[in-house]
Amino acid sequence: MANHVKIEDVKNTNSDGITKVVNNRLWTSVENTVDTSVTNTLATVIYNSSNDELSINTAGEIKEENSDNILVNQTNGNQKTLIVNTAGDIANLTQNTGSSVDLHNEYGINSNSILYGRASGTLIRPITTDLSTHALNLITYNHHEIHSGNAFYIQNWEQLANGGSTNFLFRTPDTTKWSHFDFEFENQVEAEYTILEAVTVTDVGTTITPINRNRNSSNTATLLSYQDATYTGGTQIAAGRFGSGRVFGGKLRDAEERMLKQNTDYIFLIENVTAGATNNINWFFDWYEHTDKN
Repeated sequence: MANHVKIEDVKNTNSDGITKVVNNRLWTSVENTVDTSVTNTLATVIYNSSNDELSINTAGEIKEENSDNILVNQTNGNQKTLIVNTAGDIANLTQNTGSSVDLHNEYGINSNSILYGRASGTLIRPITTDLSTHALNLITYNHHEIHSGNAFYIQNWEQLANGGSTNFLFRTPDTTKWSHFDFEFENQVEAEYTILEAVTVTDVGTTITPINRNRNSSNTATLLSYQDATYTGGTQIAAGRFGSGRVFGGKLRDAEERMLKQNTDYIFLIENVTAGATNNINWFFDWYEHTDKN
């Protein structure tokens, strides 16, 4: 229900900054108006029925530039009060009617109890739930990195002769965009693996080009990968033996990702340790690249 206010003959009645109107007329105090010069304060803007903004002059009177639009009775609900900040941004009442509603650059009250989150620096979108269970629709973080075009892999297989081996060199860039790294091996007969950190490389071997998991992305990996490098030294940070039999009964997958150290060379060494037998080995290296927020 709208409030109807009758305004007539507004004028200053005393010297202390107070404007009053007798017989139910408008009065205001200049001393008690909102100071909009303070950062992030709120002010009230008064409009007439023609949507013209009103101001208060030095005499404390509400004034319009157009004298034909003097304050009139509010009989049609057009007069209104808006909440604004010092930059003049108007607080809006926004109804969240669906996933197309964007709250970026909106100020004020939002209704309908939709959970929203920021998707980017310029976009705020609703967080949806499953229709059947009302559970939040979630994906893992490394899955998110696939969508972002920051997830990569290399993959192939090797046949290692008795006592044979192969190695993979991974060279991290000297940046804070770090690689979150996983690996997986499958083999026919017993094999050993060793991971060495901070090796000294004299020959990088054969370049392997990482593949972006998001085939619509043009991003390229900052982690460089090679096979059969020549190296010395290094600190062993992991090792193990796995697999047996004449079928692919051996499989090893790292349970948790490793965050590789920047500006460092790593060697992943695989050796066939089964006497008198060749060893077919599937190898798979998987990572995403991410810069910490803090």
